[in-house]
Amino acid sequence: MNPTVLKIIIWCELIIFCIPAMAWPLFAFASLFVFDSPSSENNSNLVGLVWIVLGYPFLYVFSAIKTLKHLSLSNYRKSLVYASLPILAFAIFTLLSWRFFEMKCQGIFFC
Repeated sequence: MNPTVLKIIIWCELIIFCIPAMAWPLFAFASLFVFDSPSSENNSNLVGLVWIVLGYPFLYVFSAIKTLKHLSLSNYRKSLVYASLPILAFAIFTLLSWRFFEMKCQGIFFC
């Protein structure tokens, strides 16, 4: 693939995934209230969701540092892999939240 196209893709990923990292303080504060209902602290899916939300900025910073390091070394494929790490976090978050709401609502679309 053309290195210029890879650079554009990498920079777009870094910019797009920076937006949730900037909104992270709001999500971190809201995640405190997830455990308000009784016995919710024993739900492993819910605990996983909270850890993913709380850990996202660290993953993004790690991803951005490694991406920029490999981008400066002209290793575009590795930098693309590191820039795509937040996609993995969003995929895990989506799967866990889908499983949690399916379990909580017993298959009903809204509870």
